[in-house]
Amino acid sequence: MKVLVILQGHYRTFDKTLQSWLTALEDCEYDFRFSTFDRIDHNTQCHWHDDLIESSRLTDDQIRKLKMYDPKVEIQTQKFYGDEINDIYCHRPLKTYYYRFNSIKNILETIPENKYDVIIISRFDILINTIKFRDLVINKNEIKLGGYPHHTFIHGLSCNDLICAFHPQKIAVFYNPPTDLFERKFNGGGEECWTDFCFKNFETVSLTWTNTTNFEICRA
Repeated sequence: MKVLVILQGHYRTFDKTLQSWLTALEDCEYDFRFSTFDRIDHNTQCHWHDDLIESSRLTDDQIRKLKMYDPKVEIQTQKFYGDEINDIYCHRPLKTYYYRFNSIKNILETIPENKYDVIIISRFDILINTIKFRDLVINKNEIKLGGYPHHTFIHGLSCNDLICAFHPQKIAVFYNPPTDLFERKFNGGGEECWTDFCFKNFETVSLTWTNTTNFEICRA
């Protein structure tokens, strides 16, 4: 099994979660691709912090760790201009949503479709508990998601933007990040735009891993 793991967003607790990824990838051939920021955590308002908190910058050791696993790591400057900090959608600046889709696009555009058997997209603060990627079987038109059912969220899924897996032959669906996601009004959380994207671009959307059981967010 040849696996590409794309981790994106803030570095957060990657020092603690890295080993869980290496364990989950045992018996696989794998590569990491990273897209992150020069600050360890966010410095914007969101649903778990009321105030602006300017977090510490990445340390030299953390940058070396990133480059050890991905020499091409992209480290962006965490910067908001003008009214961007106040342009809020579902508790977060709209700019952060576009970062998600564009960072995926920028990495996948460099990946040959026949190099890997499966592509994983996740975050640096995800701790893998029971997943073994060598056991993954995935169809060309399928995307596997982590999360849990929630009847008030679109397509009945919540917390599903933390980890996913798909077949490399579907890379092209990420080449054109949607421009209309945030013109639609969703009733639940910020992940609903990602859920909608998955259902529009894959024939089969499978809830495969459960948040807090198969994986969890490591916040400290």
